[in-house]
Amino acid sequence: MRRALVESAWHVPMSSHDPKPLAPGQEVAPAVRRHATKCNRRLIERREAMAAAGKRPCVANCATAREMACWVWAIARMATS
Repeated sequence: MRRALVESAWHVPMSSHDPKPLAPGQEVAPAVRRHATKCNRRLIERREAMAAAGKRPCVANCATAREMACWVWAIARMATS
């Protein structure tokens, strides 16, 4: 799990700020979609702030991976409630 989070965190700077449209027939709860959009923006902005502060890329990546783990946990909690 750790490796998957760290690897996916390297791709955060390349992701878009706006969510992509869903494929026909797919549905996502509005609360989950809002939370995901907010998290994606926060990850991108935090990563940019760390880079501007002069943090090493690997440090910024580990911090991003940690926040992604917290986000996955929050989404899982929303889905089970």
